[in-house]
Amino acid sequence: MDNNITLETLAGGALAEQFDEEMKKVLENINDPNTDPNAKRSITIKVTLKPDDARNMANIDASCKSSLAPYKSIGTMAALGKVEGEFVAQEFSRHAMQGQRTVDEVEKENGNIKPINIKNAQSK
Repeated sequence: MDNNITLETLAGGALAEQFDEEMKKVLENINDPNTDPNAKRSITIKVTLKPDDARNMANIDASCKSSLAPYKSIGTMAALGKVEGEFVAQEFSRHAMQGQRTVDEVEKENGNIKPINIKNAQSK
């Protein structure tokens, strides 16, 4: 009969359960398209034993944690300026800035915007 502590038996299997949960986190992180696919991930198991003076008992502290790849940075642009005395930022996007009208809006209102045919314009 083997009485030695193993990863599976330590704290009634709690450390093994922690490892399983951290492995799930690592696999989810690897599968996340917002992280670097080549970044290293790790799982650290730490077991600390502190024996008493007689060396016949020991307190055991065990933990498991993962190090994941961070999210990729996201770049964007913003216009900066003052509106009614307050300094503000407005992010550029595929949508018009606040207060700015799109060509589609003006065309619908006036009906007088005509598309330019580049081929014909260059041949003149």
